[in-house]
Amino acid sequence: MATEHFIYPASNSALASYDRVLILDPDNEIALRGLESIAGHYLARAMDAADKRRFEQARAFLEQAQLVDPQHPGIIPTREQITMLSSARRTTVSLDPDILKARDPLLLESLREAGRQSRQSGCRAVIYARSDAEGRWIYQQMSNDAEANNDERVRANVQISWPARIEVLCFSDQVHR
Repeated sequence: MATEHFIYPASNSALASYDRVLILDPDNEIALRGLESIAGHYLARAMDAADKRRFEQARAFLEQAQLVDPQHPGIIPTREQITMLSSARRTTVSLDPDILKARDPLLLESLREAGRQSRQSGCRAVIYARSDAEGRWIYQQMSNDAEANNDERVRANVQISWPARIEVLCFSDQVHR
């Protein structure tokens, strides 16, 4: 486990070692927790890949987790999350760095429209900004819409990244299994 040889090389991996222990002692808690830990590692990598829109890689990590521990409680939720993210409708608003830096009023309508979209049921936004302060300003402008119902709020996360942009993700009502 310490060398991260979780399943490869097959004959000298943590998985092989835990399997050998479980042949001798099927209820060995250390080996069972080890398998759970390996599966958890691959589930985390699957979610990281899905968050980066690397869906084939995410599915490959999910398959590895299933091979290690098919009964792991995180398998189904992770599969559903990957399916949901991969089938989301995406709208991207590019933000010109000079206009953004100047806080140009021409930018405000684009930001408010992104805010309206992220308020829709099943939608959320990811704000990619150069700094936390810039991300907060973008969020404030997205939220500043006189037409919005007071009960609605912009659902958004801020990530420090370049180039600056807003990505609105809208998910279908049901996850397909």
